[in-house]
Amino acid sequence: HQFTVEVMFRPDPDGLAEQRFLQMGEVNGERLLMETRLTKDNQWYLDAYVKSGDSSKALIDKTLLHPTGEWHHLAVVVDNGKMDTYVAGKHELEGRVPFNPFKGGRTSIGVRMNKVYWFKGAIATIRVTPKALTPSEFTMSR
Repeated sequence: HQFTVEVMFRPDPDGLAEQRFLQMGEVNGERLLMETRLTKDNQWYLDAYVKSGDSSKALIDKTLLHPTGEWHHLAVVVDNGKMDTYVAGKHELEGRVPFNPFKGGRTSIGVRMNKVYWFKGAIATIRVTPKALTPSEFTMSR
């Protein structure tokens, strides 16, 4: 099972420390979350999370910082039990997570489904592709 979720977004300075800007799946069950963590000096780092069945994986590293107030391309790629994150086409993190397609759910943009951790910024595009894309296939590289 594989898929890629790409987002072109601009996190603004002075937002909440934790912001959930994209959630797909269930509120607390199987889900994909894409989140930012803001630092006191208005930089951000990515927190990507997948839960599938009894397995889950969070990919987060507070040393991989990016400036707020600028447009960024993000991608989460899941491919046969492996999850990778990319910012501006550059590979950041990877981890193992067995994945089976979600059986239901919804999508929430700009906030977690339970209406907490609102995003401050702008989202230009979201693209979901039912295959594992490489950086040369990301929308930002076209």
